[in-house]
Amino acid sequence: MASSTLSRKIANTLSEEILKGDLMPGDRLDEQSLADRFEVSRSPIRDALRELASTRLIEHQPRRGFAVAMIDTTTLRNLYEALGELEGLCARYCALRADAVQREHIRMLHAQGLEAIRLHDMTAYAEANHALHRAIYDACHNDALRDITLDVRNRLSMFHARFLFSEGRVAQSRDEHQEVVDCILRNDGDGASEAMKKHVAKTALNIISHIMPDNRKPMAPAASDDG
Repeated sequence: MASSTLSRKIANTLSEEILKGDLMPGDRLDEQSLADRFEVSRSPIRDALRELASTRLIEHQPRRGFAVAMIDTTTLRNLYEALGELEGLCARYCALRADAVQREHIRMLHAQGLEAIRLHDMTAYAEANHALHRAIYDACHNDALRDITLDVRNRLSMFHARFLFSEGRVAQSRDEHQEVVDCILRNDGDGASEAMKKHVAKTALNIISHIMPDNRKPMAPAASDDG
């Protein structure tokens, strides 16, 4: 396997583990340990870590090497503020630009989420939740906006994975999604934008209240284990 292909495969695996919350903020990514794990030399590991650093999922720390990126309260709030505006714009354009097939796809994904909740299948709900947001990005018909929004959302996905199912949040998220989808299906751009911004804001509030209840200390990796 070519070195570039191998390093990309390793980067994808580590990225998935970060986004799912298997690797948490502050976790160190030791080159030799990773080389042993993937049964490769350190060269493709180093290339994979550099690629991940470019996505800001990990960071290089002086004298410590690479680690999963830490995010403090201010950065987290800033990211969610940006995500709210970006997702709101995606929802607005989706409501105004989505074709009939895309609207039906969005409606079906929301219905899948509702069914997953009814069956208490949180894995299926998480998948439907992610697919719904992605479908809205795609249906905004602006590739640049979609890619920027995905980049910000990916930086926050590790937190979504951990707190999507906190007490009472699933029911709230269900109702918020319903409002967004209803606005999209009736071509209400302003309503879709405001509903999506509200959804993201409530997701942010939920996550920050769980991670940093006092809103002062920087986040630390959790001892154990989405919007």
